[in-house]
Amino acid sequence: MQRNGLALGGSLENAIVLDESTVLNQEGLRHSDEFVRHKILDFIGDIAMLPHPVCGHFEVCCSGHAFNNAFLLNLQKEKILTTVDYNNIKPKSTIKYNNILKTFVETSATA
Repeated sequence: MQRNGLALGGSLENAIVLDESTVLNQEGLRHSDEFVRHKILDFIGDIAMLPHPVCGHFEVCCSGHAFNNAFLLNLQKEKILTTVDYNNIKPKSTIKYNNILKTFVETSATA
């Protein structure tokens, strides 16, 4: 990558480096699902580039920044996103799963 002008600040200290079949970092991965976690954080970061917060459910398979960006541009182009008045949202229920707190909400009839 560095020969192509990419990842110029990358090293074994701040990145996971792979060859064709193995992780080159001496300590290996920090988590068995580290690549999945990275993809999730990439998607959240890409969604955060929208000009307003997004509340929704997303299932993504094999996405990357280019796909995510095209998806977001399409949402905006098709005017699929709507604005919600958070003053009219009441918590319905909260669950905790794998240390992730999720709150389900219902909007009032005036929303």
